[in-house]
Amino acid sequence: MDKTQVIETIRQESVLIDRAGLISLYGAVLRLAGLGVGGVLYQAGRQAGIRGAQLLRERLGLEGEELLEAARVAFEAANWGRASWRWKDSSLSIEVEGSILAEGLRPQKKPICHPLAGYIAGFLEIALQRTVRVREVTCAAVEGSICYFVAEVEN
Repeated sequence: MDKTQVIETIRQESVLIDRAGLISLYGAVLRLAGLGVGGVLYQAGRQAGIRGAQLLRERLGLEGEELLEAARVAFEAANWGRASWRWKDSSLSIEVEGSILAEGLRPQKKPICHPLAGYIAGFLEIALQRTVRVREVTCAAVEGSICYFVAEVEN
């Protein structure tokens, strides 16, 4: 996998929005709609993850582990945060340090990174070709510096 090709492919299909603008927009959505909008934001993120994975698979021919690594590269290149993951049985734990959403909207009472959870789920579904559900267990907007997600992969 060529990191430069991954970044260039994602940038060709992306729109640049400044950090403060994104945080302001997302904060307004949460204030107006409340946390009940989490499911909608998760699905929107999921569709973005599916599209991103399909794009990299189609244009660069990436599959499986290479596609997962490309997801991490693209995620970081887009400044969403720094991601790492670990497999344990049929689940995957994902840590995101420096989540743009969490860092920009501290403090919160509940996890708020619904779009990131959805994005991870969508990308994993394409890379693994299985149904995936991701939930945010801890959020840096609530406490700490890391958002921790668990992805449950169906067999």
